[in-house]
Amino acid sequence: MSIWKRLRARAGASPNTKAEAAAGIERTPAGHVEVVHLAGAVPHRARLFASSLAPDPHHRLLVVDLPESELEELAGVLPVGTRGVRLVPVPSGQDLSWVDGQSLAETLGSAVLLPHGTVRPSHAGVSFDDPLTDGRWVRYRPGAEATWAGRRLPQPSWDVPGSLAETQVLGKDVVAEPLPSGVWLRAAGDDRWIRAARARLIRWVPCRSDEILVALGAEGLAPLPIDVVSRWWESLVGPRRELLRFVQFGPVRTAAGKSMGQALSDSTGAEIVVYCGLPVHSVNGPEVVALRPDGSHGWSMFAHTLAYRPHGTDETGEAAPVLRAYRKPIPRLPKVAAGVYRYDSDTVVEVVPAGLWVRGEAEPAYSDFVRTLPPDPQAPTVFHNASDGEMTAHHWQSAEEVAERLRQTTGTAVRVVPTDGIEPAPSTSWVAHPGKRKTSGEPKIAAPVAEEQAEAEEPLVLLMQLVGGNQDADTEDSGPNDAAPVPEQGASADSVPDPVRDRALIRETWPEHFAGAAEAEDQDAFTDLMAARLHLGPLGREAGMDATGPLAALGRRAAEGIVDLPRHRGATAAAVAPDRDQWASLDGRAVLVEPGVCAMSLAPPPLGAGTTDLLVWSMSGRLVELPAGDGKGVVFPPGTSFAVLDVVEPADGLRGRVLLRELSDRELEKRARSLDDLILSSLRQSAERWRRTESGEPTPDGEVGRLPGMSAGSVLEGSLSR
Repeated sequence: MSIWKRLRARAGASPNTKAEAAAGIERTPAGHVEVVHLAGAVPHRARLFASSLAPDPHHRLLVVDLPESELEELAGVLPVGTRGVRLVPVPSGQDLSWVDGQSLAETLGSAVLLPHGTVRPSHAGVSFDDPLTDGRWVRYRPGAEATWAGRRLPQPSWDVPGSLAETQVLGKDVVAEPLPSGVWLRAAGDDRWIRAARARLIRWVPCRSDEILVALGAEGLAPLPIDVVSRWWESLVGPRRELLRFVQFGPVRTAAGKSMGQALSDSTGAEIVVYCGLPVHSVNGPEVVALRPDGSHGWSMFAHTLAYRPHGTDETGEAAPVLRAYRKPIPRLPKVAAGVYRYDSDTVVEVVPAGLWVRGEAEPAYSDFVRTLPPDPQAPTVFHNASDGEMTAHHWQSAEEVAERLRQTTGTAVRVVPTDGIEPAPSTSWVAHPGKRKTSGEPKIAAPVAEEQAEAEEPLVLLMQLVGGNQDADTEDSGPNDAAPVPEQGASADSVPDPVRDRALIRETWPEHFAGAAEAEDQDAFTDLMAARLHLGPLGREAGMDATGPLAALGRRAAEGIVDLPRHRGATAAAVAPDRDQWASLDGRAVLVEPGVCAMSLAPPPLGAGTTDLLVWSMSGRLVELPAGDGKGVVFPPGTSFAVLDVVEPADGLRGRVLLRELSDRELEKRARSLDDLILSSLRQSAERWRRTESGEPTPDGEVGRLPGMSAGSVLEGSLSR
């Protein structure tokens, strides 16, 4: 029966008519959303899409996943007499714009909102696939004409007809196109660059009712003239100007020496609020990430927005913008002023766009200059004053302590730089890099070596952003690194060897690995580092089995040797051969606690070795060079906890699989369950990718690793099981 015949018959229909008309279609709740689908289980894509949508405070939200032939039956399953319904098609699903919304509204006795145009997923909602067309939501009411109902879902209060809902031509080869979060001003150019930039702005930036994001430019496009931006600002009249938040997403052409924010403020004669990076939403809530020149995400910034005010005509140089919004860099430091926290009795830590500034309470004459230094998109910088007389060394030491806390809580490289003698470095792209230091007499500080960035698939990029998140916002610098070396089992405290005896015993037992120790500047550090390297081979597996003597010494020194090494976040692997008791322990989905040092590989499990592939997602494991210098591995310190995500025992000639993820100390009390599925998916993708690309003959005699934390008493049952 067509929708028209069914609607005409509805007035005299019996109560069973609706059920008959909707035969084969179901409406199933999925959180705050309902899914309309064919009878049976809710399709996976519909359930996943529904879970990503933000609530609609004014309408009942229904996700429609039906073939075109069944759309005529919608009226038979929709709720009658409610506050109104908004129908959202699943991405790549059927276009609902041809559905007779007016007839639906008359039948249901309430408002019906339908999208006119093809939609795609955006952050917590949907956007229209082609921003150059007149995509919109249309509201149908009983007995009334259809009306425009916004362009965005979720719909902010400022989403009204006008310039923010339509694509505008601003000048020669310059357009302003609507975004879910606001508007994008850009030059014309290669469509491949435009599509990539648009996808990032739609996917990552949340839509907010209290602000309108204005993204300027994009990598790969011509610089956006600042006067075009100024004219667009002047055309936007009314209170919406106060909601504007600008983001430099690509090159913007300004007068030499002026930042985009200051140039725009001077041009408009008004205060301009600018994001220091790109506002995104992670599992820990809203944050601002630094933007690399290619538009990808850098570190999670402390300074969020800056307010620029116009200069007078007789002013030269650049005055410091005012810090408008920021996040606390280190937990539990007392606040002294906006963005300034007390570190000790005579030292404060100030949030600046480039990172943090460790200084005395009295501001030096060049304070404004430090506050205008642009961020390095790769990592935060901790500045310190280098001409404070007797306080110079103290501030330097405090800066190093702050940097180390950041490294431990974020896992990123952090630079420590003296402020004295800094001058701006020329930009190599639209992102201005931090200042370079003049070759003066200040102490030289070696910057940490950044970890090599491996190629990652798009789901892995998302996962890294979520896992990186904002973990340092409310966490002290405690963790597996602080765990004390585990003494030999059964040994008294007096009998535990000291570090000197440990190192001597290690060098005496394995002299072949210490031929170059005499040339090392610090032989003790060399021995500890070599101990960590040896843990990546067979000795590490032996040392993890209740070992005593030299093997126990090796484990103790390895725990010390990895403390300052760079962290690895991502998949690691090994080939293992669990016994029956270990399979039984794993099947309980327990949390495994490794009492010693655990080593994993960055390469796929050896082909044919063991019976099972072990994949572990690392968050704080340390990157360590192999003893032979032919690659790297990952070593986890004592006390590291691992959650069991998936277990598949070997059967019928197929290899088994054990998937684990490292837990932070905070998650031992409150598990971040939202990360489990993401990490599990990524580990499975890594396993399948490795198996698809493996080559060569099986090597049954290849190295076989061990499961972490499987010694007696190391499995915590119950409270943290999935």
